[in-house]
Amino acid sequence: MNSKGERAVIEWNPARNSLPIFNRAGDPINYLPVVEALSQKNRLDAGGFATADDWMAETLTHRYPLALERIVRGHTRVTLNPATILISLDNIMSTPDG
Repeated sequence: MNSKGERAVIEWNPARNSLPIFNRAGDPINYLPVVEALSQKNRLDAGGFATADDWMAETLTHRYPLALERIVRGHTRVTLNPATILISLDNIMSTPDG
């Protein structure tokens, strides 16, 4: 979820190492153009999943490259006790007035 309330849910198929068009209410990481490109290139299977390699190819120049795979990996492989949610806060610069 981002600060605008846009939310996404990432599903992962570990057997195929594939990620789907994620369920969303908005587009918190601006991946809709990526999903459209994958669709136009026929890289989505019948369930809406694309391989991790296809996601990588489409997101390398994106503001958040490999975001879906990194989030999945952080919750499944990298940590001993993965969190159920992640939070990222914007940097808020304080003014001299307080």
